[in-house]
Amino acid sequence: MDKLELLQKIKKLAENGHAGEKENAQSILNNLMKKYNITDEDLSEDIIKDFEFKIHGKIERRLLGQIAFSVYGNVNNKKGSYCYIYIKNKMLIKCTDAEFIEIKAKFEFYKAEYKKQLNIFYDAFIQANLIFPDEKLCKPKNEKYFLTEEDKKILKMANGIEKSNFRKCLEYEE
Repeated sequence: MDKLELLQKIKKLAENGHAGEKENAQSILNNLMKKYNITDEDLSEDIIKDFEFKIHGKIERRLLGQIAFSVYGNVNNKKGSYCYIYIKNKMLIKCTDAEFIEIKAKFEFYKAEYKKQLNIFYDAFIQANLIFPDEKLCKPKNEKYFLTEEDKKILKMANGIEKSNFRKCLEYEE
């Protein structure tokens, strides 16, 4: 236990203790705060710190920023800022310990979900645009396939994707 945690516990005792216990804890707290040059703000459990997140790419940077914003909002000007360190693929976020835990858990969850959904979207995109070889270029298959629930999702999503029209460019030489 570091001195800050100890002082936080003494502060709680000073606030919630009984009679003499309360006064004694407050006296000890004041002396220790002077000794270690610690303010009331330092003892607040809502201490705002810099937390570092390792990210890969623009999408993860945007996702982490959105998640952080969803956790701390924009009411308190002291927290909620973040910066991206391009060279090291790191993002620093200013928030409390509790917010850091929530942001980290949500980031890991939504990052995995995003990758899963992106794979489904990829399959739907391929299906919507019919990016398959001509039947003449494939060996015949005699197997029968049954659609899984994920296959049905992909086909449903494919219906909502705008088809991109690729046109072969032919060169004409005289």
